[in-house]
Amino acid sequence: METIARVLTTQRVDGFLRITWDKQVEQTTQYVGRGRGAVHREKRVMQRTRYHITQLTRQGDRLAAYRQRLGWQAFVTNAGQKRLSLPEAV
Repeated sequence: METIARVLTTQRVDGFLRITWDKQVEQTTQYVGRGRGAVHREKRVMQRTRYHITQLTRQGDRLAAYRQRLGWQAFVTNAGQKRLSLPEAV
């Protein structure tokens, strides 16, 4: 949960998205050391945790209010600087 919150904060979309997820835990038992297992051999339990995002919802009302507050739009192009420059006045 902390990782998801950190990503939302660093990408500056905290409050604009609602995320639901499931926590999946997988446990396996392994023998310590080399070779095959025995009855009295030491074992350790390995635990692997995975978070699966089940739903991602945009908060449209908050996005609209934020966009209205900014009052401008950003446009992106892949054109080079030479192509974008305006001709100089004579």
